[in-house]
Amino acid sequence: MAKTNSLLRVAGDRSANALGVIQRNLMTDKFQAEAVRRIQGGLEAARVVLSRFTPGAIEAEYKAGHDPVTEADRAVDVLLRQELLRDGEGWLSEESVDDLSRLEKERVWVVDPLDGTREFIAGIAEFCVSVAMVRTAALSSEGSVTGHERDLHRILENGGNL
Repeated sequence: MAKTNSLLRVAGDRSANALGVIQRNLMTDKFQAEAVRRIQGGLEAARVVLSRFTPGAIEAEYKAGHDPVTEADRAVDVLLRQELLRDGEGWLSEESVDDLSRLEKERVWVVDPLDGTREFIAGIAEFCVSVAMVRTAALSSEGSVTGHERDLHRILENGGNL
């Protein structure tokens, strides 16, 4: 304890600033842990929803710009919105109408419910669910789940990273 007190005395006025930085870092770590936990839960739920669809055996519609969209895209989008979004947070998804109020939010979910829709339609296992939490214009946490079970486990074991 004496060593800590002497460090605070040496630090002088900077000690209050240093404590503020430590508190912000702890809050950021807590925030990131919560975001990763929510992403993991959302990705697990998305995996279950995607398992109801068969890659290569699904019909597609086309959005403006000739981008395909499937029932799987829409189902995962609805699910993730229900699982992830909380009061005071924004939402930006490839499959949802953009709500510009997200620009006023400190935390925004950025989602591509089925990244690689063309591959999914073709039955090529090169697709994933992409989810990120952005906090005041800085990426906080992200995660994705591919069509491969082993990749989901790797993501979950590494705190949301491949």
